[in-house]
Amino acid sequence: FDGAETTLQTPLRIGATLTALVDGPVHLRDSKNSVDILLPGVSLSALEDASFLSGGNRFAIETMSGWEVFAARDAVLIAPQTYRLSHLLRGLDGSEAFMAGEVLAGARLLWIGSGLSSLALSREWRGETVSVTGASDQREARAGELLWQDLNGLPLSPVHPRWDGSVLSWVGRDRAFTEWTEDSSHLRYRVRLARPGGVETIDVAENHLTTSPFDSAEIVQIGPDGRESLFPATLNVTGA
Repeated sequence: FDGAETTLQTPLRIGATLTALVDGPVHLRDSKNSVDILLPGVSLSALEDASFLSGGNRFAIETMSGWEVFAARDAVLIAPQTYRLSHLLRGLDGSEAFMAGEVLAGARLLWIGSGLSSLALSREWRGETVSVTGASDQREARAGELLWQDLNGLPLSPVHPRWDGSVLSWVGRDRAFTEWTEDSSHLRYRVRLARPGGVETIDVAENHLTTSPFDSAEIVQIGPDGRESLFPATLNVTGA
């Protein structure tokens, strides 16, 4: 596809989960759950927040629908080549759609710290099937067919919608921040307000909107190319 090529200089590190990874929050840190993994050839350790939030200790775990990307601030060696990961960030890099209620022990796990490289794709390939293959000095791999959805290119979903009777507000999120950003002046949103007479759609640059009462609201973040976040922030108002 597009003739793009890359050369990997380090080996890929693949392991497996030894315990189940249960469902957790997407927009906040998960300090309750943990997962034990077997990961040969990798030396992991706990990270300071700065390193953790800037991309350290990231993994991809295979679920029934795809690969969820998550990060672990704490990684404790509990046996040879075996770590307990905790203080997690879930559904990173647009992988929220691939999260599962529970990923059972034995799931494949990929350490995103070695043996990976990114290939640039034209926007025209979004939603299309692309062919990927590889080769080493000894052999050439069979081509794999992948549907490129570019979920990583979607904006993050807004969070924490609130309604005080006259103003609907929410918190915008930026990829430079793990949870949300205090400076949301560069973000744009699309608000869909449901009332008995139909649905009103409003595009705004602020993270608040003065409006008359409504039954429910869906708020999505809009990317620079006009694409909406994968999930909306949803608020149902009783008795509006």
